[in-house]
Amino acid sequence: MHLSILFPAILNGLLTGAVYALIALGLTLVYGVLHIINFAHGALLTAALFAASAECGAIAAGGSPAQVEALREYGDLFGVAFQMKDDLLDVTADAAVIGKPVGNDLHERKMTIPLILALGTGDAELRARVEAYYDGEGADTDVPAIVADIARVGALGLTRRQIADYAVRAKAALAPMGASEAKTELERLADALVAD
Repeated sequence: MHLSILFPAILNGLLTGAVYALIALGLTLVYGVLHIINFAHGALLTAALFAASAECGAIAAGGSPAQVEALREYGDLFGVAFQMKDDLLDVTADAAVIGKPVGNDLHERKMTIPLILALGTGDAELRARVEAYYDGEGADTDVPAIVADIARVGALGLTRRQIADYAVRAKAALAPMGASEAKTELERLADALVAD
């Protein structure tokens, strides 16, 4: 496949991801968590960028169609895991380490995987607090309580399990690549997402 044919597909994936993110923001509180996760999979902007980068690299290196597809799939799955890890760090890491305030995504009223999972497993108190905050009734001072609720209902562990699942699937996608130093490094990258 020539790169000039690939770019419209990349742009379509990025725009689709942006639209899905906006829709998810409005639908998450109405529809269930599994619906939103299935709805958003493969359309996340980060996944689309990683998939496109890996696919372009394989094409530029003269990879076979199977290798191009393997790297595209790896990039997509790695990108989903990477975004979930970024979402997790937003509510678990030290602000000095990540360079932004803890709960920054919540301050910006972004829907993240830990929050979506918390809404799916949480109680009425959590749902009411989040709904009020996202409806604009809450203040930024509510963010620490929402972060605590996310931890309280076990959504951090659920997010870690999702990251691990996607990392395993990303590594499995590399099977057509055969043994190589590059494949080993890509596997290490996926493993790094699982490490705390």
